Amino acid sequence: MNNPLPPRQKEVLTLAASGAPYKCIADDLGISVEAVQRHMDNIRATLGIDSIAKLTHYALAKKMVKNEYAK
Repeated sequence: MNNPLPPRQKEVLTLAASGAPYKCIADDLGISVEAVQRHMDNIRATLGIDSIAKLTHYALAKKMVKNEYAK
């Protein structure tokens, strides 16, 4: 299974892994902060990952975000 997340959850995770606060994610996507939180809860449940650091690592591994430190 390459990436089990639906498109909207991928968008939310990409922005969160890039360091965007939930308020900015909500504004960028035109959804509420509560919807962002629900998406993040669903992402954590789907992936079985419990921290933003581990979610960021996942997003980097899946090339969902650019690793500025990679050579």
